[in-house]
Amino acid sequence: MAAPLLMAALACAYWMAPDLGYAWFFHNDSAAGLGAPAWAGPLTTLATFACSLTLAACFLACVPRHRTWFTPLGAGTLYA
Repeated sequence: MAAPLLMAALACAYWMAPDLGYAWFFHNDSAAGLGAPAWAGPLTTLATFACSLTLAACFLACVPRHRTWFTPLGAGTLYA
C-alpha cells in the first residue's frame, strides 16, 4: 500500500507545483501576506506536516528488511 501512495503523492505534487508558491514553505510571511485567509496558515502547516510524516512512513515501509546485494553499499555510507 505504501508504493501506490508514494506514486500518488508524486503525481499530486507534479500537478500542484505550477500553482503553489514557494513562499508557503519558507514561512517568512503570514497567510494574510500571501493573499490567503488567516486560518489557512496554521491549517496549511499542519497539513504539510501530516503529509510529510505519512510519506516518510511510506518510504520506510518500502525499504527492504533483509540483506540484499546493495546492503554493503548502504553500510559504507556516511549518515548526516
